[in-house]
Amino acid sequence: MINSIENFSNEIFYEIFDYLDGCDIHRAFSNLNYHFYQLLNSSLLLYKIKFNFISDDLFLNNYQHMKSINPHQIFSLNLSFELYIDKFLSPFNIDSSLDHLQSIYLLNIQPDTLLILLKNCIHLPRLISLNIVSVHQLIDLCQIYLLIFTLPKLKYLKIISHQFKTPVPLPFATDNQQLSMIEHLIIDYSITFSELAAILSYTPKVYHLKFWHQDLNYPIIQMISSIELSKLTHISMNISKVFNNKSVLQKFYYPRFIKYAKNNLTSYEINLNLHSLKLILNEFQDIFSLISYTPNLEYLNIRT
Repeated sequence: MINSIENFSNEIFYEIFDYLDGCDIHRAFSNLNYHFYQLLNSSLLLYKIKFNFISDDLFLNNYQHMKSINPHQIFSLNLSFELYIDKFLSPFNIDSSLDHLQSIYLLNIQPDTLLILLKNCIHLPRLISLNIVSVHQLIDLCQIYLLIFTLPKLKYLKIISHQFKTPVPLPFATDNQQLSMIEHLIIDYSITFSELAAILSYTPKVYHLKFWHQDLNYPIIQMISSIELSKLTHISMNISKVFNNKSVLQKFYYPRFIKYAKNNLTSYEINLNLHSLKLILNEFQDIFSLISYTPNLEYLNIRT
């Protein structure tokens, strides 16, 4: 019979700690006794650090506990609000000592801070997931993407914004450029097919693609390589500003995305902002044709 929390096995504590913020764990258990001191400093315990504060006092209190955590034990960083992100990163080194850091989430980070952070992320040997949410119009997406594509282990990338402005387009990858290992790519801002094609030229391993396209009067989907499309198993598209009476799938997506992805495609999702009943009926007619051309399709979701 267990009559004390201290008598729980370490495995039970690790299970519980997996649901808690790392700073909260350190605050609650670091000063109890030597048993918990050993537990908190064990290499088997990896901390998920979340900084999401609206006051200096809360930030400073948690930061003091954060500094006591062994950097080798940090598994993820979740940083929100640009003021506190800058305060957090100013004295905190993003370097190879964070050798178990696998995930970074950034909400509303300053453009200059983001560039510095990404340059340092090259030293993270296990970073596999990067999530960036920004409202800054001044972010240079070309520079951001080129830095992201140098991250050696990155598998998952999600970028969200509705206000990006790209003064300089991303160039297409050349034969001597480093290509990315990204497999899961979510682009949650308005993007042209030309921009998407450039991004995909750096990410030949992508199999799960989600993007938002807003202008069907810019039909340069032919720029996207059939080789890149052939590896896709999951496609999710958010299409808006459709004002013509021609089928979206028939004119743009069916002949390109589906033709080359049909053999491997298992999941297809499309959100259409349609403006007439006739156009909606045209789409559904093409969707039924789509099903017969994708033998491995397991999931289909169409929203209008």
